[in-house]
Amino acid sequence: MWQAMFSNQNGVRGWDIETLQIVKEIDIPVSSSRGVSVDIEGYVWFIEVGSRAFKIDPELETYEVYNGLNGAYTYSDMTGNALSIVAGGIAG
Repeated sequence: MWQAMFSNQNGVRGWDIETLQIVKEIDIPVSSSRGVSVDIEGYVWFIEVGSRAFKIDPELETYEVYNGLNGAYTYSDMTGNALSIVAGGIAG
């Protein structure tokens, strides 16, 4: 499970859902976090309060930056992956 870190730390934190222990922290250079989601390929997406999104490879602990967003939010399933899991897969 992934969590957006905030306050003194910014980036994402990975949790083991069985032990509830932190297993990974990946720092991202932002001033304030907004949310996190995971896509169907296992990439972690991190949105800052601002105009950028970060596509994170949790295995390599690297990321790509996507600029120019306008009002990015994560109040819903921003990658569509959770809906697919709950629905048992969506036929194309």
